[in-house]
Amino acid sequence: MMSDCMGASKKQQPGLLGWLSHSHGLLVLHLFSVVLLTGLLVAVLVQGFKGPSSAGNEKIYKQLMLLKGRV
Repeated sequence: MMSDCMGASKKQQPGLLGWLSHSHGLLVLHLFSVVLLTGLLVAVLVQGFKGPSSAGNEKIYKQLMLLKGRV
């Protein structure tokens, strides 16, 4: 009887997704956050390299290029 109670307490509880252990669930969560932040960084960098997006920005960009050519 006592061994039944001890055996029941040693059973592993379901993880975050039911089939993962706690440590595997944390690993999956960590990898998901790294992938998400990497995607966000790539999106920001792509937006930054697109160049001027409006007429005002284009005018400033042309002036900067003109000044850069003079220096």
